[in-house]
Amino acid sequence: MKELWASLITTYDNYRGTGKGLTLFLVSVLIIYLLNRTEDAAEGNDRINPLFFVLSPLSGIGYAFSRALNRFGSRTVPEGILAGLLVIITLMLSGGWTFSDRDHYTAENPMHIRQDYVDVMDSLLKSEEGTVRAVAPPGLSSYMNVYSDRFDVMLSYPPNDDPAGLDEDARYVYEQMSLSVPDQARLVERVRKAGYDHIIYDSQKTFFELPFEEYDYELISDVSGYRIYRDKTGNGAASSSGAFDRLQALLTFGLCFVFAGFCLVHALRSRKKSDGKDAPVLFKALTILLILCQIAGVVIFSYDEPAALAHGVYGRVGFIFLYSVLPFIMIPAYYYAYYSLARRLFRDKGPALYMVLIICVLNLWGCQSAALLPVTMLYCWFAPASVILHGFLPFATGLLINNDFKWEEEEMKNHKILNSRNLAIALIIVIILFAGAVFVMNRKINSLYETTVNLQQQVEELKKSE
Repeated sequence: MKELWASLITTYDNYRGTGKGLTLFLVSVLIIYLLNRTEDAAEGNDRINPLFFVLSPLSGIGYAFSRALNRFGSRTVPEGILAGLLVIITLMLSGGWTFSDRDHYTAENPMHIRQDYVDVMDSLLKSEEGTVRAVAPPGLSSYMNVYSDRFDVMLSYPPNDDPAGLDEDARYVYEQMSLSVPDQARLVERVRKAGYDHIIYDSQKTFFELPFEEYDYELISDVSGYRIYRDKTGNGAASSSGAFDRLQALLTFGLCFVFAGFCLVHALRSRKKSDGKDAPVLFKALTILLILCQIAGVVIFSYDEPAALAHGVYGRVGFIFLYSVLPFIMIPAYYYAYYSLARRLFRDKGPALYMVLIICVLNLWGCQSAALLPVTMLYCWFAPASVILHGFLPFATGLLINNDFKWEEEEMKNHKILNSRNLAIALIIVIILFAGAVFVMNRKINSLYETTVNLQQQVEELKKSE
């Protein structure tokens, strides 16, 4: 049980990010529950079961804070100001700036790839013909995978810096290329065994005992501090064509345009419906400004994190389109999906706009994590998972608003043992315990696997020493 709790805490640390999203969501569920018990149905909006927002937790956070602001703001001005300050303080204490000097820098090229990486890859592509099978440091190799389909790299960036998912040779090479002084002889042996004929390393961070010429390699380029060596023995092997990756890129762009077109059609069909009170002009302008800030941040700044790269998107044209065109389409489409859900949750446009505004703040002020980076709107707005989580799921949750998700007042008052709330709570507890047990078992299996591999390596070293 102790290991289970330790693993759950580790998982929480990975997923909470700078914004502690899980904590904010639990607080939001509590706020919705308390407001449902204190408000009458005739006071305003329909009361929604808080479990409804499990489908879209970010919507639940925005809905809870927006509803609290609407309730307290409708009484007297001091109470409205107090509620607003509490919401702002809560968000500020729960996160940090998403764009920081430590993590972001101004993009040097339209592809948003570090210029030294671009120089190295261009030099290698010009000096070689056909498929280039290479071994490079983890950061550079991840960009090589998506920069050109001519590259075939031995290793990519493992999720959460965990190389356990790589095969034995790739995992060993990943670990060695991450060290300052790698084991050069065994590294060359593993690389040749896997059939890769190029080795790239950062000469300012990685130091080898002998020149690679001693292992029958030739230096073909030295660019931006990176040295590129080619194997003269000719042990390189043929590579796959990459047709599956190109198909994946096509599906990614296709899904983005399908969702953007769906939002446009939905907006045109619902633009004549203008029931309810309108939102203040100030909040309209502020919401538009925050959305524009997010688009500008995506277009202007780069984030050096391989886990958020575009899977299956290759070449300069693809990258330029990805970073210069697609943000202007997809980010407003995502917020339109959230606004469509908010209009179903609130009768007036004011609280609905508050909800979108709070979600904007969450996306700019924290709410990021290493585990959720591939589905974060600011970093991976083009991924199919982001289209589903930020796009289709808010639409789906809006369509599911019916009597099944309304607050069951009579059932709660009677405190029945078998009601939807108790069943949902029991189901969530079972799911958490089961997921925790699976997570602990998986970590144990990985640990045993790593121990076995290390023992095999020690046995091989003992045999060689004898």
